[in-house]
Amino acid sequence: MESGRSERQFATLIRNGEKCRTKVKDLAVGDIVLLKKGDFVPADIRIIESYDLETDDSYIIGVSEMRSKNQYNVQDDPFESENFAFFGTYCLQGFGKGIVLATGDRTVLGQIFNMVVAFEKKRPFIYTRVQQLVRFLAACAVGLGGILYISSCSNGWFWLDTLIYLMIVTILIIPDSTLFNVTASLTISAERMASKKCLVKNLESAGILALISTICCGKKDVITQNIQTIRSLWLDTEIFHFGEDHKNSEKSFLKTRKVGHFVRLLNFN
Repeated sequence: MESGRSERQFATLIRNGEKCRTKVKDLAVGDIVLLKKGDFVPADIRIIESYDLETDDSYIIGVSEMRSKNQYNVQDDPFESENFAFFGTYCLQGFGKGIVLATGDRTVLGQIFNMVVAFEKKRPFIYTRVQQLVRFLAACAVGLGGILYISSCSNGWFWLDTLIYLMIVTILIIPDSTLFNVTASLTISAERMASKKCLVKNLESAGILALISTICCGKKDVITQNIQTIRSLWLDTEIFHFGEDHKNSEKSFLKTRKVGHFVRLLNFN
């Protein structure tokens, strides 16, 4: 483990026409970095020379397959370009040479990390809404109290009695059970979600989930059942339905065998 950490701290590069090895933190934009199988990519690099170079970009883009890198496919989007190697990834095969484009927080991985940290520092949405509600009620209380104070003084009330009356009205307008009501509402929402097999570990998350209208799923298939089976198949003007119990259904098995026999005939011909 210690050797792996030390390998990630150093990079092999060509500087002043000579091959050398330096610390990753000392890399500068414009340095020419050499990559080989097993190397840690020390910065965002534009590939200028490659020989069967492939990297593992799953840490950045979520694709588990190796991605081929070369100096020919140049695109503006680094996620689609094949001549761009990301900082934090590993070289799994081949040999390559590239120019350092960005280091540290200016890399793609650094920008993603800063974005996540900035998002985590934001106050919860429910906190912002409650704060807005309290400010609105406080403004209403102060405004109404000022109107009552002016009206009472103009009608000949003693100023001290008017001030005491104003304080009582202001306290009554501002609800003291706001925090309790919000907590109770979030608790009820969490219990309802738990009854639908959705565990909420943080009550603030219930308020955030209430704002979701659409769930967009990427390549990771995080909301599927991980069942790679055929449910329906159209073949030779006939539709075959296999159903959920296809594994234990004799009828589904016969349909599958019939389709397989037909496919073998096509391959033979």
